[in-house]
Amino acid sequence: MTTREQAIRISGTSPMTHDSRSADRKAVAKGAGLAFLGRLGALIEPVSVILFAKLYGAPTLGLFLLLWGYVQLAAVGADFAMTTALQRFVPSTTDEARIHQTLKLALAVSISLSLVLAGTLTWLAPRATAFINADPGASGDLVTIVRLYAWGIPLWCFISVSTAAVRARRAFGPEVKVRIFYEQGLRLAAGILFFALGFQIYGLFVAHLVAMVVTGYLSLRLLGKHYSLRQMVGAPVDAQALGLMFHFGSPMAVSNLIKRLQSSLPLFVLNLMLPGAAGAAAVAVYAVARKVVSVLQVIRQSFEYVMAPLASASRGQADESALGNMYAFATRLICSIFLPAATAVVLVRDEIVTVIGPEFTAAGTLIAILVLGRAVEAATGPSAALVEMLGRYRLPLLNGLLGLGVSALLLIWLTPRLGAPGAAIATAVGINVTALASLLEIWRFYGHQPYDRRLIRPLAAAAGCSVMIAVVYWLTPGGDAVRFASTAVALALSLVLLLRFGFSDGDASAFGKLGRWLRD
Repeated sequence: MTTREQAIRISGTSPMTHDSRSADRKAVAKGAGLAFLGRLGALIEPVSVILFAKLYGAPTLGLFLLLWGYVQLAAVGADFAMTTALQRFVPSTTDEARIHQTLKLALAVSISLSLVLAGTLTWLAPRATAFINADPGASGDLVTIVRLYAWGIPLWCFISVSTAAVRARRAFGPEVKVRIFYEQGLRLAAGILFFALGFQIYGLFVAHLVAMVVTGYLSLRLLGKHYSLRQMVGAPVDAQALGLMFHFGSPMAVSNLIKRLQSSLPLFVLNLMLPGAAGAAAVAVYAVARKVVSVLQVIRQSFEYVMAPLASASRGQADESALGNMYAFATRLICSIFLPAATAVVLVRDEIVTVIGPEFTAAGTLIAILVLGRAVEAATGPSAALVEMLGRYRLPLLNGLLGLGVSALLLIWLTPRLGAPGAAIATAVGINVTALASLLEIWRFYGHQPYDRRLIRPLAAAAGCSVMIAVVYWLTPGGDAVRFASTAVALALSLVLLLRFGFSDGDASAFGKLGRWLRD
């Protein structure tokens, strides 16, 4: 009897079950890795924000990020949870006619609503701008800017639904080029170009619209590789299917809207409370801190992107054991990777802020607060994604309302007293109320909880790596650039050590050749 067979026999699982669980872990690890690459726009975006802050200044950057927040909020509302519906319905069936019908309905609903919203906002722009505080130099152009940028709503809706449809096919890699090199990369390049051409007020907005148009075209081509566009166009509009999607989308749309509002509400509140250029500058400072922390958020989001369709497929096959195994594995990876990465970000936050300029000094404190909040959220694993996929449509809505309510109350109470740090505390607490509610619901209603003794080893290794990163930072002589570089090297080394010593053979095998190479 081989060592592997003995281990399987002792564990009480059959070879088929063992192989199935190994395949599940590989699917999660591979998909999350590809999704992480697809979300690397979040790594490019902080660089873009830093560069745009130096080129355009805090007030103009703040206005752009504020309006982008409103565009994203409107797009999420117009989306009507069709991105989530695709993750729910496409993987749960093998009927291609039904799949293409679902795709057609998702695109039709979201694009129609987004066009209505864009047209309405264009019409109401003079009234809407009365609630926006901006630099006096940009106030005269504010109505035109709003009317122009409003058409980013349907563009963003189409990109979101198209890429969600591709993910629903379990194709996590194709987003990489679209998300990195076009949506974020092209916006960065175009923003620099328009500034050089003298478009200091309109440059960021036009650059982003150009990037979204190109990304939309590429998303359409990507959609055609994974679906038959002809079959989609010819798919019948079935009243029952439409009703089912609306039944699913109604509570989920509100839940997604609440989630987006919870993220952007501090920007809106800060801009409303502070008049003129100060309101726009406050938005820029807070947004810079949030963008830096979003690098860490990518870790959790990558696993949520993967877990959503995989959980739906497992649920459709009534494979609760596989679902629980993937849930625990994803949580182990999220927690162990997040801890050293968060440590590095907190340590170098002042070095990052110094590069941007003295206008953004306050962002260092905000980064520390938001990192702590995201660390607690990371400890809950992909719970929120599982709640969305497992059929209880109203739970995400209730969770979102609870978190948003707590955030709103704390914003009203803390922001006048503490300013931007108060807004950061309010956001962090509200996000974690939602995350912890999802964690408890998965345990209470489905009997799954992601914590067991297998978490101890990777978490202990991650803590050791975090200490190593801190020691390297504190012992590094020289200026900010040297400390930043040494901390980045220490973080990269810690991730290698984590994979080498922090995981069991079963978990490490999910990383394929890389895992075997590091452990041999």
